[in-house]
Amino acid sequence: MSFAEVKKRMNELTPKELDDLALHIEFLRRANDPAWRAEMARRAEEAANGGKLYSAAEVLALHQRLIAEGR
Repeated sequence: MSFAEVKKRMNELTPKELDDLALHIEFLRRANDPAWRAEMARRAEEAANGGKLYSAAEVLALHQRLIAEGR
């Protein structure tokens, strides 16, 4: 599929599908970034060694706060 075909198909997506696509593209960009991968490895090691872990409720509250702030 060519880039032109991809762009054409993107015009057919729903807003939810566009949001999902944007998240996936951001994931792909970061997944290939050595600095991001190193930071994720550092954070995983920190958590495994007793670093601060967050409950699902804390993560949800933070997420809601960031949405309310427009971030």
